[in-house]
Amino acid sequence: MLLGAPALAACTDRQTPPAPDPLEPVARRAVADARLAATISNAHPSLAAAAAAVAADRRAHAAAVRAELRRVRPTPAPSSVAAAPPSSPPVPTDTAAARGELAAALRAAQGQAATVVESAPGHRAGLLASIAACCASHRAVLP
Repeated sequence: MLLGAPALAACTDRQTPPAPDPLEPVARRAVADARLAATISNAHPSLAAAAAAVAADRRAHAAAVRAELRRVRPTPAPSSVAAAPPSSPPVPTDTAAARGELAAALRAAQGQAATVVESAPGHRAGLLASIAACCASHRAVLP
């Protein structure tokens, strides 16, 4: 009977799923920002060059963060960033409003990266600091 109790406990002991990686929201935001920037680039000629550059950099950020996520956890968690992205976001028809929306997205991404960097190990801190700096730079030069 002594062997039965531990065996029963082992059968009923459920492993909790791993906690979401703090970089997952960073990757999701990068994908969303890239889509927003691409949509703005197509809709507003005066913002096209700047928004296209933002879209390219935010796609690169998403790729770099996903690579780090795969390095740490080769099998994605159920809440992984691999979910299908939503359709293109609606973009204001007014150029100033579109610029403001893109600037707000960049500000939010910069803030998110700056928050996550505080608890990140060295190599992740470098990645996050680079993302924050890039977003700040883009925001500073938006036409």
